[in-house]
Amino acid sequence: MTPQELLIRCRRAGVSNVLCFLGEEKFWFNECLLEIEKILFPEGGQDFGKVVFAAQGLEPAVILGELATPPFFGGARLLVIRGLEKATAAVDEALYKGLDRLAAGTYLVLEGDKLDGRRHLAKALEARQAVVDCAPMKPKQAQEWVVEEGRRQGVAILPQIARTLIERKGTSPGILREEVAKAAVYQGQGGHITAEEWDALIGGATETNIFGMLDGVARGETGRALTLLEQLIRMGEAEMRILYMIGNHLHQLVWALTLRQAGGDVRRLQQELVLHPYTAQKIWEQAKAFDLSYLAKAIERVLRAEYKIKTGQGDPRWELEMAVIDLTTGL
Repeated sequence: MTPQELLIRCRRAGVSNVLCFLGEEKFWFNECLLEIEKILFPEGGQDFGKVVFAAQGLEPAVILGELATPPFFGGARLLVIRGLEKATAAVDEALYKGLDRLAAGTYLVLEGDKLDGRRHLAKALEARQAVVDCAPMKPKQAQEWVVEEGRRQGVAILPQIARTLIERKGTSPGILREEVAKAAVYQGQGGHITAEEWDALIGGATETNIFGMLDGVARGETGRALTLLEQLIRMGEAEMRILYMIGNHLHQLVWALTLRQAGGDVRRLQQELVLHPYTAQKIWEQAKAFDLSYLAKAIERVLRAEYKIKTGQGDPRWELEMAVIDLTTGL
């Protein structure tokens, strides 16, 4: 089923006790998980009722024990296991056996890029109709989605504008939602955005992809960061320029984090760095995911890559990709 179909089903009939999200587009997993939490924990309490594990390194006995554990105080208990593609065969088998031992009131949510279709777990999940397809949207799907998202946020988006958005920003719904939100702020209550204003608002893809890349870095999502990097390279951005943009963005995050710790606010950040209000707000929020120690090491790593490229000691593409991988894996 699609994520949209799942959301409709959850709102109408409640949450299934087993769900598995497979695909590269993590936006859908995050979006659906938020809705699941709202339904299972209508009065809050997910901090106590939700348990999250990484599949890599997980012991089969731990899985079986967690699946058989009911909620401590009634209500619901949500067990989330991420990175299913890194699970061993023994973990897959434990999950398969545990499906029929799931305690009453316990809900299992699995997430991963893919699953070996030959294993018992994959077949059991298909039989339960528990698999949610989180593949990236195709351009036509993305155009339809962004028009609907515009309606939801009160922004009229014509088909030709939607096409331009997809061409410049890609099909990631997270990025597209941010673009619509930016347009909503610009438009204001009851306003209208001309084609020329849309063109200026959308701009190029570089800034958006750099933001997205650093979001991926903050979450340790190497695949997402490398996908956005690949998009920039395909659009003709030079490796040194991308490194410069990453380094500049890291310095802005340092500035924002320093201001936060000193009791400053986003308006001061906007003034000191001469940023658009929307850009300043995004940097201000993104800075919360980092600490100064990490950012200092990240800037040093980018400078090292730049030095190797400038002195001919390394291939530009290789140095850029390795720098991004190092950033996402905590250096």
